[in-house]
Amino acid sequence: MTISGSYDFSMTRDQVITAAVRLLGIMDQQKPFPDAIVRHNRSLNMMLKSWQLQGVGLWLMRELTLFPAHETARYATGASGTHITLSPVETTLSADALSGALTISVTSATGIVNNAFIGIELDDGTRQWTTVNGSPSGTTVTLAAALTDSASEDATVKVYVSKAQRPTRILEARWKQGNNEIPIQLRDRQDYMIMTNKATTGMPVMFYYDPQLTTGYINLWPAPDTVNATIPMTAAYPISDMDSSSDDFELPVEWYNAITYNLAMAIMGEYATEVSSELKAEVKERAILEFRIARNFDTPSSVFFVPVSSDY
Repeated sequence: MTISGSYDFSMTRDQVITAAVRLLGIMDQQKPFPDAIVRHNRSLNMMLKSWQLQGVGLWLMRELTLFPAHETARYATGASGTHITLSPVETTLSADALSGALTISVTSATGIVNNAFIGIELDDGTRQWTTVNGSPSGTTVTLAAALTDSASEDATVKVYVSKAQRPTRILEARWKQGNNEIPIQLRDRQDYMIMTNKATTGMPVMFYYDPQLTTGYINLWPAPDTVNATIPMTAAYPISDMDSSSDDFELPVEWYNAITYNLAMAIMGEYATEVSSELKAEVKERAILEFRIARNFDTPSSVFFVPVSSDY
């Protein structure tokens, strides 16, 4: 017996659209006409986005990091939001830096690149954010804006290249200082809104996430009283848009049947006269089955090990 030893099977956007149309038995040419591709791609994107409402996407769980600001309770998410990233870099100052300085010396410049966002902990207890101006020279980093206050040796420096997208949900968060992490309790809107004094400061013990339309907001209580910490969180990341004909799917290959049959079901209303009632019913039944199979694959499971008593 000969096996390929290959595990890289995948399908592009247009391959799945073509397969869905062929399931309906209405295509003689090699691929759908361009106007049909545009219509069906719109249906495909709408379908994938709606699946997220059902919690689809274990693979979309991401570890985000929020860099808290001094005595600030509300943080915007998304490309134009505050300082939240998928790829944080942390270091410290290796020497004092004076107010007005345009360069700083850091313990390690690993991960610090031109145009990256950089936040320096200042002596006044705040964190100043600017960007890196050019590649570091050894462990010397040039800033795009001068320091507004002095910063002492061993002060924390936070760096990242790009901001995280707006999460659809945030499942949990932790207050992290050094190697210690303390859970921050997830609460709903009502619990947060009835807090009588939202200006209270201290270590956050609860948070509420308001996803909104394009910019989500993370609300902490109390507002952090230090910037010398980070807030790691597990969040559901949005599925990437299918924009180009050669785009791959941000779903496992085990989902391809579910995507194809459910897309066929979504678009078959456009072919009311070309598709028989029997075939429509068959495609719908198979679409429901394939989604259920894939959804079960996507369901998390836990394994518990229980010690066996010596009495048994």
